[in-house]
Amino acid sequence: MFSEMFYKLLEKNLIQLGIWETIYMTLLSSLIALSCALRLVRIPVEGIEFTNFLVILAGLSMGPSEGFLAGALVPLVSNFYLGQGSWTAWQMLAWGLLGMAAGLLRNKKAKRWVLALGGLFSGWAYGFLLNIYYFIYLRQFDWKMFGFVIAQGFLGDTLSGVCTAVLLVISYSAEIM
Repeated sequence: MFSEMFYKLLEKNLIQLGIWETIYMTLLSSLIALSCALRLVRIPVEGIEFTNFLVILAGLSMGPSEGFLAGALVPLVSNFYLGQGSWTAWQMLAWGLLGMAAGLLRNKKAKRWVLALGGLFSGWAYGFLLNIYYFIYLRQFDWKMFGFVIAQGFLGDTLSGVCTAVLLVISYSAEIM
């Protein structure tokens, strides 16, 4: 209770001084930089990645537009090292939509299991959008190939979702929501 009163007082004073926007943008930039740095650390297990978690965290803590911005900037910046390509725009769209969706849930009171389910779904949603890109890239437009592409990425997408769900449950705080 005391910390909440202190936070509200601090926020009010910082807004009056015009400093709050600077702190806000610094926090967003730090989340984007951390996400980019963690993307460069390649874990040898397919699907174990922290980007979904950090983009969702940006959306939950700052709102939909900042979540979309974080999600769109992470692949744009990190792919300067990992390699730009036609997939970069699809990554920007997928992570941007994840951040925006999380931002729309910013002021909702969510239970731990709802966050875990959302984290699992985030892995599947991101993977599905990137699988659509891969399907278009293959240029073999039939349902059999589409099923093959979706099935091929399912394990990695599930692992990514489980990793995101675990991190969301671990970092869960009812005060942030």
